[in-house]
Amino acid sequence: MPPPPSPARSMPFQLQPPATNLAPPRPPQPQTAPFSSEFLSMIQEMIRIEVRNYMSGSGFDPRADSAVHAATKRMMGMAKIE
Repeated sequence: MPPPPSPARSMPFQLQPPATNLAPPRPPQPQTAPFSSEFLSMIQEMIRIEVRNYMSGSGFDPRADSAVHAATKRMMGMAKIE
């Protein structure tokens, strides 16, 4: 077993005083939703309608789906692109 290092030996690294010229930390950026509140409320209403239809036993109505899809495209402005 090697002997312990002598106290006169230097450390392999140097301790530095804390830096005083650092900029203060920036506050965290507020989280923003990737979709508008109007779009999210529309999607929520679509889900409500579909759940209500499913629970009442009428199941999925493809006619309602196409109408909702068209309304969604109009609201998002995608009808102009196509």
